[in-house]
Amino acid sequence: MPAANIATMDQLLERTLAQPKFFAALLTGFSALAALLALVGVYTVLSFSVSRRVREIGVRLALGADRAAVVR
Repeated sequence: MPAANIATMDQLLERTLAQPKFFAALLTGFSALAALLALVGVYTVLSFSVSRRVREIGVRLALGADRAAVVR
C-alpha cells in the first residue's frame, strides 16, 4: 500500500504552526491598532485641555510663574 501525504518534517511543522502564527499576527495587529487609537485619544484630550487653558497659561507666565510650575 503506498504512503499518502509524504512530507518533510519542516513542511509538517509549518502546516501545524500556520494557524497559531496567523492568529498571533492578527492579535498583534489589533493590539497595535488599539495602542495607536489610545495614543491619539490621549493626545486629543490633552490638546483640548491645553487649548481651553491658553489664556490662563499666558496670564501665569506674564505674572512671572516659571515654566515648570505652569506645566504642573
